Amino acid sequence: MEAFSAWLVTVFVFSLLADEPAVPPPAAKETIVLLPDDEGKRTGIVVKSQGQEIAVTEPYQGVELSGDKVESKTYTAAQIQSMFPGVMQALPDKPRSFTLRFEQNGTRLTAESAAMVEEIRQEITKRAAPEVTVIGHTDREGSDDANLRLSQSRAEAMRDILVAGGVSAQIIQVVGRGELEPEVMTADGIAEPRNRRVEISVR
Repeated sequence: MEAFSAWLVTVFVFSLLADEPAVPPPAAKETIVLLPDDEGKRTGIVVKSQGQEIAVTEPYQGVELSGDKVESKTYTAAQIQSMFPGVMQALPDKPRSFTLRFEQNGTRLTAESAAMVEEIRQEITKRAAPEVTVIGHTDREGSDDANLRLSQSRAEAMRDILVAGGVSAQIIQVVGRGELEPEVMTADGIAEPRNRRVEISVR
């Protein structure tokens, strides 16, 4: 076919296509879903669209927006995993908490708690950007000031154990609470083993 004829055919085809009615693109669909809170707290959001307001207050409840249509939806965990595998995979690991206990009047871990240290270290090192909080506590034996110092020393001792295991000191925050936040309420002056502890949060 000569070049001139081929050009005419091309123009004719484009003319036919131009006469076809335009097909509107499908309306974009947006899905908003409330995921469970890592710490079990009640949360919620309000979605506003097309003059409507929909309160979303339960885990896996959501709203689907499509054009001018706003529809409330409820999903299962499996459905959300199937619908958004990439997003769910990218979510950070849930926070974990550990409680370690100490022998009386010092910073020496009990044997049972010392055995937990490696699990905590592994939990920290497997995370891409971990944050660690170590909070020290005491029972109500001794003075308030002495217990505050002891609780701080326990938190620092736990930090030093983790650092010796390869955890960066820069990601660890240590706090001493003294006898202010007992696990078990007791009268003043009572030695309670369950209150001699550190609580470690790994995020």
